[in-house]
Amino acid sequence: MPMHDIFDSDQMVNQQYGIVRTLTQYMIRTDRKRYVDFINGVKDGMKWQDGLRKNYGVPLDTLVDAHGNSMCVMGLQPNLLDSR
Repeated sequence: MPMHDIFDSDQMVNQQYGIVRTLTQYMIRTDRKRYVDFINGVKDGMKWQDGLRKNYGVPLDTLVDAHGNSMCVMGLQPNLLDSR
């Protein structure tokens, strides 16, 4: 299941919990207010992709790359987080 399916699926698979946990921690650590704005936008019906860009300020590929860099994993991309 690719990273972009994490937000779209009704249920995560086991391999995704660690990804979601560290990504969430990174987003909160980077900017708590933008994270809250992102979550509230999604709760209010905004598509997560739009909320990420508009309320958190970055598209998914930029966020994943920055998150990877914070863990010394250079060049991380959403499609590389595929658990197949």
